[in-house]
Amino acid sequence: MKEKKGKPFLAEFALFLIVFSVIAGILGYTGYIIGKGDFAKSAPVANEKNRVLIVDAGHGGIDGGATGINGRLEKELNLEISEKVSLFSNLFGYEVINTRTSDASLGDDAPKGKRKMTDLVKRLEIANENSDAVFLSIHMNKFPQEVCRGLQIWYSPNSDMSVRLANIVKNRVQTEIQPDNTRDCKKADSSIYLLDRMKNTAVLVECGFISNKAECEALCSAEYQQKLSACLSYALLDFTNNVG
Repeated sequence: MKEKKGKPFLAEFALFLIVFSVIAGILGYTGYIIGKGDFAKSAPVANEKNRVLIVDAGHGGIDGGATGINGRLEKELNLEISEKVSLFSNLFGYEVINTRTSDASLGDDAPKGKRKMTDLVKRLEIANENSDAVFLSIHMNKFPQEVCRGLQIWYSPNSDMSVRLANIVKNRVQTEIQPDNTRDCKKADSSIYLLDRMKNTAVLVECGFISNKAECEALCSAEYQQKLSACLSYALLDFTNNVG
């Protein structure tokens, strides 16, 4: 049931390194050597413990999730950002397990009426099979009023480490890309099936409101996706090396 992210082709990987070095330099991550010498040697690496990461691109297949103000589907944006987080995390030395790597639901083959729940159960099974892995779920938010904006983080109630990871992600995002985002991290309840039942260190990141025109346009931009993905990946690295 699990799909491991393979190594990208050489050309794609070389391009990724160039883009990453530029973004990291722009973001000004203190304490990391980015701009000098052999980049592959200077890139930060996760320590030996907790180096397995499950990246969960929400929705997929028949389940499109929310629809953005510009018509883009949540499932598409979730996958695009998840792919970028996976690339960064591979570079940092993580073994990355992706719950999906294409426009497919894990429940597409289930009988009609049971597909959504089957999809969630299978994602939970992936987490249970890798109980020491950190679980990062990528989603988008939507609200009837366009004024709502900003990244929101939910964390599993079953692990103290989950709330610590959530706060590290929040602080990194607030410092680097959303200084005016004062949203608190929230403990998941039974309405968030995966986090409510999962024993892993686990967070769900609502990357922004695709019902807000400006934020939706940003989330559809490859440049912003790279910046956000770098932010999330560095937060995970902070957690692994200093807390987890």
